[in-house]
Amino acid sequence: MCEIKFENLSDKYVEQVFAIERDSIPEFWSMEQISALTSNPNALARIGLIDGDAICYYSMNVVAGEGYINNLAVKEAFRGKGIGSALIRDIITAARDSGITALTLEVNENNTPAIALYNKFGFCVEGRRPKFYAGKDAALIMWKRDIR
Repeated sequence: MCEIKFENLSDKYVEQVFAIERDSIPEFWSMEQISALTSNPNALARIGLIDGDAICYYSMNVVAGEGYINNLAVKEAFRGKGIGSALIRDIITAARDSGITALTLEVNENNTPAIALYNKFGFCVEGRRPKFYAGKDAALIMWKRDIR
């Protein structure tokens, strides 16, 4: 496996990110929503590249020094190869570099691989949103506090 290079999302990669999003997340964002991340001063969106192709990405909104992770995904062909861990490491590093002091996200309570990944990096469940996903599955609210 080649080395992953992380960089900020630019217009050049919006279509690739949209394809990953569409193939990974049932309630995926539109291409316009993803494109808007490139110029939003309150958002941090980054991609992981191998040989110039986007293989993973994430986005977060930044509010009052905290990062709310909106979306993150790994291209299907690269899943199960440690890319998720590299992605979370970049989220934490980029957040620290941006002055963010805590991170939060929601995850489907039935997504045990994602929950295990977040736990591995120190995220803890602090709440639950019933019927959050498509009106049926609950979301677990996870936080990683004091990332300085």
